[in-house]
Amino acid sequence: MSDEFLTVGICVVFAWMGIWIGHWFPWRKLPWKNGKDLTRIEAYSYGVLWIAGLPAIAMLLRGDVFAAVLLLAVTAGAGTATLVAYGIDGWINAKHEAADERDRANYAGIGHTIEAD
Repeated sequence: MSDEFLTVGICVVFAWMGIWIGHWFPWRKLPWKNGKDLTRIEAYSYGVLWIAGLPAIAMLLRGDVFAAVLLLAVTAGAGTATLVAYGIDGWINAKHEAADERDRANYAGIGHTIEAD
């Protein structure tokens, strides 16, 4: 029983440290980031790796393969749903921007006035 609590404590401390360090890590200085911060998806992924990855490793080390696979499968499913939702939002925004651009082009040069009643 005390080994279980020690495992939980170690996972909590390492997850806390990973999130803490990642919060102030100089991501912009990484060569492939070109001076930019993490995107929201990159930040989510980094956090989820600490939150779900450590317990999954602990489960595997203790021989509980089913629990580890379940945790990782659910995490992957939620991550996929997030990516799909972001993709749909991007597609909708692109359609709205295209419609706005068409409207601007259609009404360019037309002197619309708003008449007060």
